[in-house]
Formats: sequence, structure tokens, C-alpha cells
Amino acid sequence: MHSQEQLEDALKFLYKEERAGRSLTAESLAGGLAIPLDQASDVLRALSGSGVLEWHEESYRVTPPGSEDALRIIRAHRLYETYLANQTGVSDQKWHRIADQKEHQIDPEELRRIDAALGFPKFDPHGDPIPKEGAHLPPPQGSPLLSLKSGSVCRVLHVEDEPEQVYARISKTGIAAGTLLELGEQNANGLKLRMEGGNVFIDEAMAANLRVAPLPDSTGPDPDLEPLSNLKKGETATVHGLTPACRGPERNRLLDLGVVPGALISHEYAGFSGNPVAYRIRGALVALRSEQTRRIMVRRNIKKLDLEVKA
Repeated sequence: MHSQEQLEDALKFLYKEERAGRSLTAESLAGGLAIPLDQASDVLRALSGSGVLEWHEESYRVTPPGSEDALRIIRAHRLYETYLANQTGVSDQKWHRIADQKEHQIDPEELRRIDAALGFPKFDPHGDPIPKEGAHLPPPQGSPLLSLKSGSVCRVLHVEDEPEQVYARISKTGIAAGTLLELGEQNANGLKLRMEGGNVFIDEAMAANLRVAPLPDSTGPDPDLEPLSNLKKGETATVHGLTPACRGPERNRLLDLGVVPGALISHEYAGFSGNPVAYRIRGALVALRSEQTRRIMVRRNIKKLDLEVKA
């Protein structure tokens, strides 16, 4: 006997596989859900018996009622991830796991309330399109990052959040949907990227989980921008903005503190441990944690020296 949650997880996986043009077999389901092959076969039979799958030639296919059910689950997952990102302080590395549980528990009416409260978002925090009620799932946007050549400039449209270990590595770099990137050298170990605030190196698995929109070369990351964390005591800079990875309550708090484009911000002092650091902005002292300062992009204020012209 299979739980409803397991059957829904299987249906969601099979729906995505079908849209990707892959065959729906017991082997693919076993690999996707990390379950034994005989158990995957039982799940397929159960789904077929409920009318959401049907056998067609050499593999299964999702029926129209099955597509409706799969879309409902996907919609619930992506809307709840958006809620976690925009309305709570939950770490981005926990969004997927929590939404994986909640997607089976939210009824349609509650989902409509969440959608309305969030302002009817079109995309979740990873850049995945959120299907509207009764509508089809939009096709993936953009191109794989690895399809671009060295020197190309692009904006990240989608960050795949599975497997969790790969997503965790991407998250630590600060790359998120909306990040501006310039591709550098690529070798057998991975790819060098330039982004606002510095350079990062990502491995091939991380790069394979990014979809991007190519941009004109003139729109590349500004080399003069750097994270606030680079400032030393006594240094002043002008706030350029917050990175796309800064979301929800954290973003709102920083904006409320006056961390807005054009504001002057100075490093005043740090505690014994170096975290948090006190910064002066708009005449007030605010304490910011190191992870917050890495998500604030600034431009240093370079003093112009008046040179005395001698006759």
C-alpha cells in the first residue's frame, strides 16, 4: 500500500520527465525517487489504476486528469517556496524540503489565498514559472549556462534546487535568479565566472543547474562594485543595491535601515570576533552580520586630490 504523498511525488516526477521528452518507465521512476525497482513498478500500477497514467506503446504516459493533478502539486510547491522566500527568514537551502512536505497538505482555497497575498507571482525564487490554476506549465526559459562561450554576458533565469548538495554549493557563491554573470575560462574542473562583487569558480555540476538569458557584452557586471564586507574600518562607500540573493524580511529590514541606492555607508568598528560590524548610514549606527554585508553592493568613494599647479 502506497501513501498519497508517495503517489503524488511519483506523478510529479513522471509529469516532468514526460515534458522533458523522456520515457516513463519503472527504471526512470526508481532512479528519480531513489526507490527499489519492484517498488517503482508497484507505484506505476497504482497510478495507472487510478487513471492518472496509461500504457502507450513501450512506456507509460500521463493522462489529462494526471496532468491536472501534477500541475496542482507543482503549483503548490512553487508558491510555498515563494512564500518562504518572501515572507519568512527560512534559509534558502530549506525552502525545497519544506515545500516538498507542504505541497501535499495545502488545499486549493488556501493556495489561492497564498497566491493573492504574494501578489500573484509568476516565478518562484529559483526562477521556475508558477503555473496558474487550470493552466499549463510554461516551457523552461533561457539557455543552459554551459552552452555559452567564454566572454559571454548573461543573467541567471533559473537555479535548479536539486540535488540539494549541488544547490547548497551554488547558494554559497551568492548566485541566484537575477544575478548578472560574465563567463571566464573553463577547464576540466569547472568554470570561472565574474559577477558583481568579484569572481567565483563553479564546478560542472553547478554550471549544469543554471539556465541563463544571454545579454550584450556591454551589460556585463560592473568591475567597480564590491560587497560591503570588503570595507575596512574608516572607509566609506556608496550603496549600489542589494544582490538578487537578498530576499524577504532580510531585504526589507536592510531597506528600512536606509541601505538604499545612493546612500553613504561607513565602516565604524567591529567587535572582538569581527561579527557583527557597526556601520554608519544616514547618521545612525547599525550592526550588520557578515552574511548581510556580502549581499550589499557598494562603490568606493575615491577622493579627488586637488593638485597644486606650480608656475
